[in-house]
Amino acid sequence: MSETLITMALLLLLCLVTLNLFLSLRLARRMRPAEREPKLPFTVVLQAELQPFSALRLQSEQTLTAEQLFAKPSVWVFLSSSCADCRKRLPELLALLPAMQTADVALWITGFETADKMRGLLGETALFPHLLTLEPAVRQQLNPRNSAPFYLFVDEARIAQASNFIGDPNWQAFVAQMQEFQPLPKQDVVHES
Repeated sequence: MSETLITMALLLLLCLVTLNLFLSLRLARRMRPAEREPKLPFTVVLQAELQPFSALRLQSEQTLTAEQLFAKPSVWVFLSSSCADCRKRLPELLALLPAMQTADVALWITGFETADKMRGLLGETALFPHLLTLEPAVRQQLNPRNSAPFYLFVDEARIAQASNFIGDPNWQAFVAQMQEFQPLPKQDVVHES
C-alpha cells in the first residue's frame, strides 16, 4: 500500500472516530434525565418544634388553632381514599380511639383529597370528628412526600417525636402502650406481615 493511501485511510478513520464521538456525546446529552427537583425528605425533622398552624375540623367547620391542636400529645394520621392499605387501617384506628381518649392523646386525621372524598372514606365512623383539612403547605410540612397511611407523633410542645408508615415498630409500640389503657380487640388490629 502506498503511503498516501495509508494516510488517507488514517484520516478517514480519524474523521469517523471524531464523528462517532461527537454523535455519542450529543446522544448522551439528550438521553440524560432533566435536572430533577431536590428529593423531598421522608418526614419532618424529628425532635424539632413544628411551626404553629391552624386546621379546619370538618365535622363542625371550626378552625382550630395550634394551641388547640397541640393541647396534649397528638397522633396525626394521613390517609387517602384511594389507598387500599388506608381502608384496612380504619378498624385499627377505630379500636385505638377509646384507649387514646383514656390516655388523653389527641387523634387528628387528614388526607390529600377533597373534603368530600375524605368524608366518604370515614363515613359515619367515630373517626369523622377527628378529620381535619390542612393548607397544602402545612400538609407538606407534616408529610413531605404525601405518604399514606402515614403517622406523626407530636408532643404537647409541638415537638415531632416519630413518624413513618402505620405498622412500623414505633407504631406497634404505640399500639402496645394504648393496650395498657384499654385492650384492643385482636381481630381489629392490623399487624405488618
